[in-house]
Amino acid sequence: MEITDDVLAVKSKRFGNFVIDLIFRYVIVFVLSFIAIVIDPEGFTAWIETVTTLEDIMYSLLLLMIYFIVTESIFQRTVGKLITGTMVVMADGSKPSFGTIVLRTLCRLIPFEALSFIGDDAYGWHDNFSNTYVVDIKLYNEAMSRKNSFDDIGKSE
Repeated sequence: MEITDDVLAVKSKRFGNFVIDLIFRYVIVFVLSFIAIVIDPEGFTAWIETVTTLEDIMYSLLLLMIYFIVTESIFQRTVGKLITGTMVVMADGSKPSFGTIVLRTLCRLIPFEALSFIGDDAYGWHDNFSNTYVVDIKLYNEAMSRKNSFDDIGKSE
């Protein structure tokens, strides 16, 4: 099935994905920090006092990459996409490969990539460069059902 505009997630859902995933990544940092404090409070405090801004940015980017690569390559969805009822697919409607998800995630690191959503369409650079789409699952499943029903016409059982 070729992905068409009628199954794409709307901008408000895409924005919801962004906000929910950002909040969830903060939750992950909080939980990891809490665990580190419980295990070694003095070591964690010493580490926090010595971490540089560059290191902080690098840890944030590493967390972003791990989060998106793991969730999208396994489930085709992040927590945000789960809540908004959306998922990542290829142009033909299939599940993206691991390499495609890695490329998609690396494209998120492009400076000002979030600005690529400004305008009429909800198609970001990380979608464009990886040839992926974020679809509304309900609309996608309905379209797949219609396609399968149409394909079954004339088949003998």
